[in-house]
Amino acid sequence: MTSPASITNIPLELVQAIVTRCCPYDIARLGATCRRLHHICHDAFVFQASFLYHVDEPTSSHVANKSALRELLLQHVQPRQATKVWARLATAACQLPILVDELYARLLPYESVPWDNSSPHPAPADPALKNIIGTLSTLAVLGYPTVNDFTVAASLTGLAARLIDPVFWQAWVPDRQPRVTLASQLAFCLATGMLGHRVLNNMPLLAKRVADWLDPASPESAVFRDLYDPASPESAVFRDLYDAGSLEGAQAAALLLASVLPWLLHADVAVRHRDDLPHPANLPLLLSTGGGALPLPLPDGNTLSHPASGSGGGDADGDADGNTGSSDPHPSVLLDDTGTPIPTTRGLSAFATAPSWSAWLRGTVDALLDDLANGEWVGYYTLSFTRESQVDAPLRGMRFTVHNHHRPGNGQGNDPDEVRVTADGGVDGVGPFRLEGTVDRLTGRVRLMKMYEGAHAWCNEGTLTPVGIVGCWGPTAQRPFGFIWMYKREWARKGAGCP
Repeated sequence: MTSPASITNIPLELVQAIVTRCCPYDIARLGATCRRLHHICHDAFVFQASFLYHVDEPTSSHVANKSALRELLLQHVQPRQATKVWARLATAACQLPILVDELYARLLPYESVPWDNSSPHPAPADPALKNIIGTLSTLAVLGYPTVNDFTVAASLTGLAARLIDPVFWQAWVPDRQPRVTLASQLAFCLATGMLGHRVLNNMPLLAKRVADWLDPASPESAVFRDLYDPASPESAVFRDLYDAGSLEGAQAAALLLASVLPWLLHADVAVRHRDDLPHPANLPLLLSTGGGALPLPLPDGNTLSHPASGSGGGDADGDADGNTGSSDPHPSVLLDDTGTPIPTTRGLSAFATAPSWSAWLRGTVDALLDDLANGEWVGYYTLSFTRESQVDAPLRGMRFTVHNHHRPGNGQGNDPDEVRVTADGGVDGVGPFRLEGTVDRLTGRVRLMKMYEGAHAWCNEGTLTPVGIVGCWGPTAQRPFGFIWMYKREWARKGAGCP
């Protein structure tokens, strides 16, 4: 008599090849049915293959295809965390269209934000919204800029405009560090999204609030100081958000400024014709310009979305009824204790809270500073903080030299975090100029004097970010006249009309 067919009698390799085509939640459900299938399905290789099956080819020019991306990810995934990390990446890849739709639905209240504070009322941020933004910011770094979806980018502008309203700032996320992390993730999504779209929604309001940061008498400057200045006495309410040496705070403020610059600059027909602003696919988000690997933002592999338990959907040491008397040392990261799928937006909290986001920002700024002297820097500056119909001639030909290039803590120089730099060969509509100043390795803050040959000089102050040096210029740092943006020529869109 022939024994009944059972999936448990199929060779392990064939079962794994089949289940990798399934949604990660279905993989988890299958693994909850018996001990053998749990060992087969709850495996880092299975979730890794599922991620590669469901994800598209990355848009980044720094990785050839998703197989190359996998090799890059393998350099950063710790073996003991591999199953959890790959499971969460596979879930995000499989659920990406759903996440985009849900993000858009949750952003509907911000699609058109009023200039006053009438609506919506200050309230804590939706946890699901935070988790989705954390997930999409990670995927954007990995070469999947879903934030380039026009409708999402348009609504994110309203969310950012509301976020930096002082009335809403602390109400949105009460705790300081999660607030600054979320602000930096949102700002990164918005800055990269604006490079791909000419979004008009809420842009006048967002640009005004960003510009108001630079006015010491403006309430909005409290948020700016919160992110930038640890010593400002003007705002005791917001000052707690920025501690000395905060990288994420400075990055959040600068990236929010970067998010409005394409809209401001594209008012000029000549800028639109040149089409030479940074292109997201060319930004060194995965690899430094020199080719070295950067720390990558990955979902947290240390925490589970639910308490470990041996009840319910089976465990590693017993069948589905769990009658072994021992708990599962590797519970599913996708199912709760009853075997029910954890809601996607809650399960993806591992992206929003992962410490690797800060590590990626840190590594990116360090790599940009290490590579500052390689290649030509170009850019633009505005003559005001409003959208003018004409922008001055672009900045070209800037080539930096680093004079005390060393890592912190090696005993060189008076301030091991301050790097002295100069740039020769620069030219703009006024004429040739030279840059001289410092870059703070700790925070990415940049202070440069722009000196024209035999003429006047201007102060340029900004932050080194993943999209370049973003800041303002004027006779002094306290009296800004307009915005400035400098980036590497190689980051521009291929075939751009750079003079």
